[in-house]
Amino acid sequence: MAIDLPAPSGAKLPLWHTIGLAYSSYFHNFPDVLRASWLWLLVVATMAGIANWLQWTRIAGLSRDARRDQRRPRMRYSGSRDCGSSKADTPTGR
Repeated sequence: MAIDLPAPSGAKLPLWHTIGLAYSSYFHNFPDVLRASWLWLLVVATMAGIANWLQWTRIAGLSRDARRDQRRPRMRYSGSRDCGSSKADTPTGR
């Protein structure tokens, strides 16, 4: 039992017209969006500003410490062959 389907006519859906209508309805109602979410936007902007300030002060401190450490002479490893063992490590203490 075969179903006869009509052949495609080559007509396309109005995709760009539909996308344009979707965005135009959003931007047409954008003042209502701002009216409903102004408090939330204010809180989020304040929190983002505080987080950004803390992050940049931390980065500045780490950068300052890294520059300070570069100026300080480094201790060199003596390279002793006994691997750090001493007479106190032996059972007799000699």
